[in-house]
Amino acid sequence: MERGVGFFGLLLLACHVQAFRISHDRIIPYASNACQIGKFGEKLAAMCTALVVLGTDPSQATMNINDAIIESSRASYPILKALDATKLAPISEKIGGILLDIDPEKLTRSIDLGLNLYNSVPPEKVTSFNAVVEEAFGALKTDACDLVPLPPIYLVDKLQSSKAVSLADPNKFKAFDEKWGRTLKLLPKTESSICLPSVDSLEKLALAQADVGRSLVSSPEAPRFAKYTVSMLKSSVPPAKVVPLIKLADQLQYGGSTYPERARFGKAATSLEKASKAEFARQK
Repeated sequence: MERGVGFFGLLLLACHVQAFRISHDRIIPYASNACQIGKFGEKLAAMCTALVVLGTDPSQATMNINDAIIESSRASYPILKALDATKLAPISEKIGGILLDIDPEKLTRSIDLGLNLYNSVPPEKVTSFNAVVEEAFGALKTDACDLVPLPPIYLVDKLQSSKAVSLADPNKFKAFDEKWGRTLKLLPKTESSICLPSVDSLEKLALAQADVGRSLVSSPEAPRFAKYTVSMLKSSVPPAKVVPLIKLADQLQYGGSTYPERARFGKAATSLEKASKAEFARQK
């Protein structure tokens, strides 16, 4: 079960960063993108964008969803490649600290709802997703690839040993591990970093994520998770705690990338968010 707890801990962190934007009126416009970049090693974290738009009003997309996904993937590549581990750790610690300061019973409720959601994905969707992950990462080795830093392992350990996790249903963690454990095993990584696949592979991964994301959004568990988590964060986390993340997120995102690369990434992220909302609105 420990692998499942750690894996879901990173997913939870990414999902809650997305929900911070909703619950605090997008007061941290870059922090969620920066955190998702940091969660690149846990590929499923990107699905959280689809989940939290359940709590927003739909807007008109400037491009269709697949085009937006591909452009976002291409735009993120140089940002990922330039990501600085020394800048990732501080923002990961801040976000983790904010979560761990929340009342454990409230956070446990969010964890249980999140587990219900991810465990609701049909097995065939997981199998198809794993096939794309294996194709993208199968030939990569950590001693001969471009490495992208991951959030510090001690932060995952803190989440894993927290009271909120201890109160959660262990059977749900076991089911999560059984469903998503193979995905984690397929990722070539060390404790501190993960291999970055090619641009083409990253695009295929992004489209595969979107397909699983559609299963998540269509699940009856999705509105339960999104409604509770956004409301819980709004009542539990004051804006004063979130505002300091802006500077850290900017430092992380700006890293070693160029201004044109950052501008392209920002534009692509905005287009993807609008396209995600518009697709959800059409499916309602």
